[in-house]
Amino acid sequence: KLEVRWDGVKGRSTYELWMTSEDPNVESGWKLHTLTTKTRYVVNGLSSGKVYTFRVVAQGPLGASPVSDIASAKAA
Repeated sequence: KLEVRWDGVKGRSTYELWMTSEDPNVESGWKLHTLTTKTRYVVNGLSSGKVYTFRVVAQGPLGASPVSDIASAKAA
């Protein structure tokens, strides 16, 4: 499992957590993993030794934020 954390965005009510285990430069590999109101999320069920890359989009009354910077980690 991996714990993913990000900074909150004022005025945003929901965060989209996107994940890929492929090349993060290939847009088609990204999948929406979860929607959450929190600024952290524990991702379970990952393959040991595999690298996963994450990004976040904040949603609120004004629509979607720009996509966050990406972060990668290897599952234990």
